[in-house]
Amino acid sequence: MTCPEARVAISLRLDGELDAISARELDMHLGSCAECTAVQRAFELEQTALPADAVRAPDGFAERLGGMLPARRAPRRARRWLAAAAVLVMVLLGAGLVWQPTALAQLGLFLRQVVLRETPLPPDVRPVAVGPLTLDEAQQRVPWRIREPSGLPDGYRLVAVEAGAIHASASGPSVILHYQSASGAAGELSILELQAASPVDEPVEPGAARPILVGTHTALFIDGQWVNDAWQPGTLARLILEQGDLVIQLQGDPRQGWNADRLADIAASLR
Repeated sequence: MTCPEARVAISLRLDGELDAISARELDMHLGSCAECTAVQRAFELEQTALPADAVRAPDGFAERLGGMLPARRAPRRARRWLAAAAVLVMVLLGAGLVWQPTALAQLGLFLRQVVLRETPLPPDVRPVAVGPLTLDEAQQRVPWRIREPSGLPDGYRLVAVEAGAIHASASGPSVILHYQSASGAAGELSILELQAASPVDEPVEPGAARPILVGTHTALFIDGQWVNDAWQPGTLARLILEQGDLVIQLQGDPRQGWNADRLADIAASLR
């Protein structure tokens, strides 16, 4: 089974229309294809968020659509593609009508645990208390080994450590490491680490994120942030990567030199 065939099969299985033989072929394909596994997970997220009766086609919609198609009968594979496309259109339409203001970002622009969402409004933010700790105290609160960068620019040092229940998608507290140069002139680098217990939903403006390589792994770079209900590019640079079930975000001010390449170099040095 090829990747395009697998993605059609994923849609059919979510609708309960995939035969047993194709289901076995799909499972074999998913066992060796991380990209299609991520696509299946994204489709499942959309289906979970969308009520089953949220979208109903107008009366006569199928007949009118059929009247616009050629009379010649489409091959079986083409019919499957049409069916899958119709499913995707209805899912996205439902997301736009029912699940506003959030919609799935560009297909494929997500990691195993992190899914980017394109939304015109920032999420609701609730104040969360995080406490200043030593690195040893923070390590005692989390089950993973806190990652530290070995490739910091000259003069940078760890100046603060915080931990708290910041993210609903995290298992236990999140940890934030703050690094600054000795002079303080070059700007701060922050590294956030959390162990994902459920999909981590990251809202961004359309087109604000792109994949980049960190070593041999794919990470997501995000340019900008929400400020007063408006997305402002060039005000924050973030890089999100995964190590197992650990989600790590590096961020800095791009006006102080923190760009995608520089964050990727720091991320590659995390140990």
